[in-house]
Amino acid sequence: MTLTILTNDQAKSVLDNLTLAQLDGFQRHLSKALREYSTNTQTIQDGTYHQPHRTRYENPKTGATTLFMPSVGPMGMVVTLSTPQKGARKHGAETLPVIRPTGAITLFAPDGTTTGFLHAGAITAFRTALASSILLRLRRNVQHIVVFGAGKQAYWHVRLALLQNGSTVTRVTVINRKKETAQEMLDDLKNVAPELKSREGWEPTELDFLTPDTVGYVGLLQRRLQEADVIFCCTPSTEDLFDGSILTSEEGRKKTRLIVAVGSYTPEMRELPQSLLLQSAKAPREDPIDGGAIVVDTLEGVLTEAGEIIQAKIGPSRLVELGEVVGLEHTDHESPVRRARTTDKAREQWLGEGNVIFKSVGLGLMDLTIGSYLIEVANEAGLGTRVEGF
Repeated sequence: MTLTILTNDQAKSVLDNLTLAQLDGFQRHLSKALREYSTNTQTIQDGTYHQPHRTRYENPKTGATTLFMPSVGPMGMVVTLSTPQKGARKHGAETLPVIRPTGAITLFAPDGTTTGFLHAGAITAFRTALASSILLRLRRNVQHIVVFGAGKQAYWHVRLALLQNGSTVTRVTVINRKKETAQEMLDDLKNVAPELKSREGWEPTELDFLTPDTVGYVGLLQRRLQEADVIFCCTPSTEDLFDGSILTSEEGRKKTRLIVAVGSYTPEMRELPQSLLLQSAKAPREDPIDGGAIVVDTLEGVLTEAGEIIQAKIGPSRLVELGEVVGLEHTDHESPVRRARTTDKAREQWLGEGNVIFKSVGLGLMDLTIGSYLIEVANEAGLGTRVEGF
């Protein structure tokens, strides 16, 4: 058996240069795995999915949080160790330094043989954005994008949106506390190769940012949010990122939007205002653009770790896993979406034109699926180190 090793730069090289066809391949692989995980449509002979709850450890000296995420599926097994980004912060009289996102993904074949060892930096941010892009590809109007945060999660959410919907996106606005970090992210986007921008159709797209010290910030923030077709929330915040009335008011509800929240991953964290979540989780009316369910990556994970869901006391009856949404036609069991959307046409209208909230905390299954497929793509490109007979 051959072991493939990918450094962060090698993995990033593959991901930075994805074609739309390759992105579609990643989406199909992840959609299939999530559908099988959520609906149990795979056969016993093919193997079953096991998604143990992840373990979280915080180092008392460095303040670094490390997440241990195992997963088992028909294609093999994975153990991911991931350390999310943390900004500089006070620890008594001492100031702890910024912690950059890092980690490693170890992949195994079904027989236990080690097949891959991958740096988790770029992959973790990419795979989270990839899950969001599965819903984004269903949207019929993607012109104005707002993203909270300027880290790797924020970058990859915008980057995949431009790869997938670049020809229709007219403006991307980054909302961030620090001007320098926001500018760095915009510079990364502006530095994408001209031939890629041209191929993806977003050369004329306006890229800008807002920070709290921007003149007229409060009014500009409200305007950009109400104009947004897509809002990405990618910060480890412990308080609402914006006033819920901006979007729940009559003015805010004049248009519908996809809202993605991926930054919070503990019960103490939250990004979305409770009023917005409760509005989306209400039993739907006749109009198929209304809420009825919040889409999540993993029901168990969100109910245990997603602070905004826990604090709003939203129960499992108003949540639906992404795997159910992408494979609703494959499941017979009752879900809030199946009860609310009795026809494929109504479901498609809701996902394509309605108000949709997607909350993700991440799960090891994503690393197993994306890591395995990334090795295939890297091997085709001749990237990585291969160790025979490991």
